[in-house]
Amino acid sequence: MHARTLPASRGWAWIIEGFALWKRNPALITFLVFGYWLCLLVLAAVPFIGQILMSLAMPALSLGIYNGCKAVAEKRKAGPEILISGFKQNLPEQIKIGGIYLAGTFVVLGVLIYVLIWVAMVPAGLGVLVLVPVLAGTVYSSYQDVFGEVPALPAPADTPPQEGTE
Repeated sequence: MHARTLPASRGWAWIIEGFALWKRNPALITFLVFGYWLCLLVLAAVPFIGQILMSLAMPALSLGIYNGCKAVAEKRKAGPEILISGFKQNLPEQIKIGGIYLAGTFVVLGVLIYVLIWVAMVPAGLGVLVLVPVLAGTVYSSYQDVFGEVPALPAPADTPPQEGTE
């Protein structure tokens, strides 16, 4: 997989594209985000290891949201079951990614999201209901822009590489 180098101005375009994607099917994307939160809340409630389980499950749950965004982008029908689609393949790799995510979450993204949430809280907290789904679409849009149409995770070791993904 080869990442393209893009100008910084594409970041604003990703946010606009994320909002446009959310406007196509706000019910599904918002449901996926709330379902994601509910799953993480349930995992976090597990005594002693909940926070670790939550971080390890995040990649698979996130992939469910991004699969939903992809379905909306491709104008395919998708239902709530797409949220768990991330658990159906490459789960060990996703758990490894979750471990890396656990280590880096608070350092890099914490400051940016902290500022955005404070801004979103200004209109009586209602901005958060738009901010988080738009952020989900923004991440999907940026991934597609940087990596193109390649799988979110590498194929299993016994799968031959597809043309154009080496």
